[in-house]
Amino acid sequence: DGDSIPLSELAALELFLPRPYNTARQVLDEAFTTEGIVPRVIGEIESIATLAAAIARGLGSAVMPGSVAKRIAQGEPGISLWRLTAPEITIPLSHCVSSYLPLSESAKAVQGILMGLVQEMHATQPMPAADASTRVSRRR
Repeated sequence: DGDSIPLSELAALELFLPRPYNTARQVLDEAFTTEGIVPRVIGEIESIATLAAAIARGLGSAVMPGSVAKRIAQGEPGISLWRLTAPEITIPLSHCVSSYLPLSESAKAVQGILMGLVQEMHATQPMPAADASTRVSRRR
């Protein structure tokens, strides 16, 4: 989990990425284009469970937020994690609510959970809460 890999090294890997409309994919595509890298995308997978199964079976690698990569790796001892560096890729986190409509009780409960998670992440991780902590995960 302490190793890192520059974006340029992803050109040699067979990658599973989210579909093009996904914000993470758009940010990655922009980084690839800026760096002059043509990624080897072998599949587009939205489901975390399907992605985890594909990686665990050694079918390819993936780029994902660190929090997701860590959860996937916990259940699979053969999966390795690398922090993606050079360039650092971040995705802003936004929490939007209406300024003129009140939140329902359910929405207030969800907001409370989300804000608690952000505070917990911010208190336990040295990085800003909005840092996507992008990682590459693949089976060795």
